[in-house]
Amino acid sequence: MVSGSLIRDFYINAWQNIQELVDAMGGDRTVIRGSVGISKIAKSLQHEVEGMPAPSIFVAYQGFTKGAARRNEITLHSIAAFIRAATTDDDSHIQYGALMVDGIPDGEELPVRYLNANEDVDPMDMPRFERVSASQLPIDIWKLSFTVAESAG
Repeated sequence: MVSGSLIRDFYINAWQNIQELVDAMGGDRTVIRGSVGISKIAKSLQHEVEGMPAPSIFVAYQGFTKGAARRNEITLHSIAAFIRAATTDDDSHIQYGALMVDGIPDGEELPVRYLNANEDVDPMDMPRFERVSASQLPIDIWKLSFTVAESAG
């Protein structure tokens, strides 16, 4: 089975190498960073997201659903990227999401959505882009989530 951190780090690296996205995030590649644990079980994920500096992108591996090899099912890995723009009235979130899906990293010929994180996984499935910030928060946070499929073998 492919490591979730390998998949997460692949997307962080790809996004850090899309110059237009880095420029939109203030020119600092390090504001695109990842979690160190599986966010599905990490109780601190909400605090990490709420404490994100503006602008930034925080990428979290959300776990996997194991497919049964005897039924020829696939294993699905879930990734979420939380996006915070530079200001509360900034509508750049949609631009960031579009660049994260359709941007072409330096040295690549295809947009991120068509790249394989590993030879054993497919490109990302249809991404979902949604607002996740709570009404009581003074900040606007969006989430780009998607899965990548791995063969059951």
